[in-house]
Amino acid sequence: MADDSGVLFDIDGTLLDSTYHHALAWARAFRRHEYSEVTVAQVHRAIGLGDDQLVPHLIGHSNDAVADAHSDEYAALQDEVQAIAGLGTAVAPLSPGGSAGGAGHQRKGQGSGLDVAADRGRGERCRVRDL
Repeated sequence: MADDSGVLFDIDGTLLDSTYHHALAWARAFRRHEYSEVTVAQVHRAIGLGDDQLVPHLIGHSNDAVADAHSDEYAALQDEVQAIAGLGTAVAPLSPGGSAGGAGHQRKGQGSGLDVAADRGRGERCRVRDL
């Protein structure tokens, strides 16, 4: 029988330093759809709201095209997103055979061995580089 155990994290903005990338992606998405009055600073203050709340908060109504554009814009920035400093050490005990200082302890440049994927919402999945 296979071991299907796992751990679920809310990684976006918590374990991955993605807040500014999302703010920039949202601002570009709004501009793409001619909402140039929405600034990066306004978006940054609204980060944390789901797209079902963020879009109406900033422009007064829902707009699926803006939300879709955000996904595209964020995808273009995703390679620049970095894990929060020290994350590899923090999650090392969760990796196969890992421990916080034993054989599974991660040295700089080594991956954790964790298979990490993220769900960007609305069924879009993406791979996050090895932590």
